[in-house]
Amino acid sequence: MTEPQGGVDVSGFGTTAVRDGDEWVVNGWKFFSSNARYAGFCIVMAYTDKAAWPHKGMSMFLVPTDTPGLTIERDLALIHEPADEGSEAYIHYDDVRVPATALLGEEGRAFEVAQVRLGGGRVHHAMRTVGLAQRALDMMCERALSRTARGTALAERETVQSYIAESYAQLTQFRLFVLRTAWLIDETQDHARCRKDISAVKFLTPKVLHDIVQRAIQVHGALGVTQDTPLARMWVTAPVMGLVDGPTEVHLRQVARQPLKEYEPSDSGWPTTSRRALKRPARSSASPEPEPGPVPRSKRVQSPPVRDPTVNPSKKTAGTSDTAAGEPLPPLRLTPDHWAGLTPDRPAVIVPGGPVPTYGQLARSWHSLGLAGGDRVAIVMENRVEYLIAAGTSTRTRSG
Repeated sequence: MTEPQGGVDVSGFGTTAVRDGDEWVVNGWKFFSSNARYAGFCIVMAYTDKAAWPHKGMSMFLVPTDTPGLTIERDLALIHEPADEGSEAYIHYDDVRVPATALLGEEGRAFEVAQVRLGGGRVHHAMRTVGLAQRALDMMCERALSRTARGTALAERETVQSYIAESYAQLTQFRLFVLRTAWLIDETQDHARCRKDISAVKFLTPKVLHDIVQRAIQVHGALGVTQDTPLARMWVTAPVMGLVDGPTEVHLRQVARQPLKEYEPSDSGWPTTSRRALKRPARSSASPEPEPGPVPRSKRVQSPPVRDPTVNPSKKTAGTSDTAAGEPLPPLRLTPDHWAGLTPDRPAVIVPGGPVPTYGQLARSWHSLGLAGGDRVAIVMENRVEYLIAAGTSTRTRSG
């Protein structure tokens, strides 16, 4: 895909493929064609219709590397590779002729072909990073236990303990995110629907690798920056991960766009969860405040079932129902209508009746309220009330 004058900006690509009878004639330059020096053929993205929008005017071709007119001008080495072992090719296609059967996929649909490869490739980078980061953490822990300073093992030093704790938490979070993204791809069989999560694990990849390896190098001291350990090579891989298959900045933008589509601006300009927005007009004495009660079935919010990959369906969780043959209950779908009337004197949310939710469901619903620490809400269900108080990072509960 990449050309000297354009990587992410495909509108700047200049390579073309023109139909000539039963052949295609390819002309242009390509940059960072990985492993071309070892390959039997190259995959080339070229304009077949310059008048069309780039995402509709490009096609993919399979071009054998021994085709007349294909010249590898030079091979670039990455920062962790010896100069003579580089494999990022700079290629000139000069009137390269290939048969009509060399077209990969359909004409004008190169981006659909590319996204299948790129979507999977981005997750693969994240998967490899999980392995590299785990190895760095293993080395860090071993070194901390083996090395002493002033008669005390490094593992007893508070700073080193912080390095290990932060690395463990960072790696565990990242590993679960990568697993969830891979699960989504398997479930949907559609990389486009998983684009947000794929981009998210991709932009996290260089930071996770850098942070954990950097801490491991610090614990190893001078030995960590020598060729005697793999840490130095792992460390310089981090910036490569921030560029390959799309730079971090592009993926950040891609992730931000998706959640924003699920929201709308506030009509009044005030946050919809602010006390001003939640304030209701005063009721007259002739119309007293009704007592909270069950929501009529006709007005209850129906939640589509969602299988949670983090829950083992074979194990029954306390508070779940047998009605779904072992399937976990879906998270509660609370809408702004549920808490629009919350005030300090009536902090209640009416939740649709049915099986008693699990604490995991309540926690996800509580998070959706977006309330601040110290705010109090009573989650009212049929035959049961949960009083939840947000206090920092914990939630205190009382049943009755």
